[in-house]
Amino acid sequence: MQLDERTGKPFPISPTSPRELGLKYYSVNLFSQYHVAHAYLDGVNVRSCYSGADPENVRFKMVEYKNRPAEPGYFLNRKDIVARSGEGLDFPAKHQFIGSRKTNSRYGDWVQFDSFCGDWTAGGVVSLGIRDKRSWSIEQFIETRKIWTQRFNADEIARGTVFRAQRQPAENVVRNGNAWVYLHERSPTVPGADESETWILPIGDSNYYFCLSFGYMSGAKAANDAEYLRIRGLVEQIVDSFKVEKL
Repeated sequence: MQLDERTGKPFPISPTSPRELGLKYYSVNLFSQYHVAHAYLDGVNVRSCYSGADPENVRFKMVEYKNRPAEPGYFLNRKDIVARSGEGLDFPAKHQFIGSRKTNSRYGDWVQFDSFCGDWTAGGVVSLGIRDKRSWSIEQFIETRKIWTQRFNADEIARGTVFRAQRQPAENVVRNGNAWVYLHERSPTVPGADESETWILPIGDSNYYFCLSFGYMSGAKAANDAEYLRIRGLVEQIVDSFKVEKL
């Protein structure tokens, strides 16, 4: 049995069917500022993080253009891509890091980000992204979610319905030496995942933070559903897998 040198524990068994999930590890160079090692789900129907990059050598950089400003991106250096092209390629990741600004009359302004990995499973939906706090800070993210909950509940009270969103205050949680911001909410407006948790990890003194989300049905949690517990266990391992080193 092979042990993972990072944790001293056996590697998860490789999945052999769509519902058998394990973990894959990634090694990320974040703009030559920090090295971040972390895990994410691995399975037959799970998409890899940082598509096209070598999981053991994910390198983020600013992608240069002739006629417009440089944008954040990463290096497509997976072996099969290099074999076809003769060299690696730059791939933009603007929508993951900077996002897209949105607005409406009900909830005001916010920034919508794409994730680098995101998957629906029988036990819940999991996603992982990296964001630039200069585009939307952790404080702005927390405040926006708080405002959304307040306005949703005010609207439902005005309509005379029984639907209410519930949000717990943000918590500062230390896991494996990493200082996370933890958010927990319940919202009747999200089909298939009416309860969710978000783990936010600022990366040292850089401008970036990781955002890990786990959504699930509150009924599955209350019933200790086996599929929910399986994904819950993997999400907890993902949180604990993060190792951050300044370069």
